[in-house]
Amino acid sequence: MLLRHAIRMLSMSRMNRLTTTMKWIPRLSALSNHDSSSPPEDEFVGSIYQPDAHHSQRGIYLPMWVIRITKTKAEELVLAQLAYWFGNAKSGKVRARIHDDYYWVAKTFGKLGVETCLSKDQVRGAIRSLKKRGVLVTAEDGVPGELVRYRINLARVHALMNKAAPLDDVDDD
Repeated sequence: MLLRHAIRMLSMSRMNRLTTTMKWIPRLSALSNHDSSSPPEDEFVGSIYQPDAHHSQRGIYLPMWVIRITKTKAEELVLAQLAYWFGNAKSGKVRARIHDDYYWVAKTFGKLGVETCLSKDQVRGAIRSLKKRGVLVTAEDGVPGELVRYRINLARVHALMNKAAPLDDVDDD
């Protein structure tokens, strides 16, 4: 069954690339010195780096609220990644676990570093800053600095959002 699924996904991938290529034909036919059957080699659209419905890409989504309340890029990445872990999995269940009446996410600095492409020291600094400002609450289990449980302080996020400068009207097109 897994093999059948893999073959189906590969077929869908090929169909998607063919569809993307077909979209180029009318536009490229106007160009005299170019093969109209494929996009230019350096075109980003349709490349393996552009995610679409059939080609998801691992990465970090930065919600606007995270951008507005953080001070550094490291804080942005760490807080956005933790917010992801508090979200729902594909099964619909919350990824975080309940402990002492709150949802918590347990991570090491190293694991968060791998997930955010930051060093352990950068993660540690971002966590320290977010804790100092009251955005994160932590609880260490066992050896200090090893496995740390995190929760996001919603009241503090609300307070920081209320203090943040209002967004100008942004055209989402």
